[in-house]
Amino acid sequence: MKKLIGIIVKLALSAALIYFLYAKVEVRVYRALGTSMDSTIYNGELLLSVKAKNIQRGDIVVFNTEGSPSIKRVIGLPKEKIEIKNNGNIYIEDNLFKENYISSKTNIGELTYPHTIADNSYYVLGDNRLDSYDSRFTKIKDINKSRIRGKIVFSISRFKLIKKMKY
Repeated sequence: MKKLIGIIVKLALSAALIYFLYAKVEVRVYRALGTSMDSTIYNGELLLSVKAKNIQRGDIVVFNTEGSPSIKRVIGLPKEKIEIKNNGNIYIEDNLFKENYISSKTNIGELTYPHTIADNSYYVLGDNRLDSYDSRFTKIKDINKSRIRGKIVFSISRFKLIKKMKY
């Protein structure tokens, strides 16, 4: 009987922990689809996200795009002026934005530059710029904070923290 009570207590504590993580911290599991975040996150990788309270440049966020989740890196913050030059360099508020985690230059996409990011919105790019549908395209453009589901913090597949880039 003691063994059964111990199992019931453990199950109840586990259920309470799962509820707390899901409802209060808003921990969610996502699967990366596609190669737009290579070489940071890979196709098929299982990822954990947490509630996105304070979004900063370099965070990797998950947001809704046409009914399905997309995962990209935050490059520009609300009301900032961003520009992508023909040579692939990105400028934020007229300052060169240096990135050491991408392997190719950034193409302009469909937007007209300079572009001022909308209030309460973010400019996001995939780390694999040659294969990313992101803020450079008019259907995505600026991502309003209300569309952001969370910040990616951990890869379950690789059992590794996903760190935001420091600039």
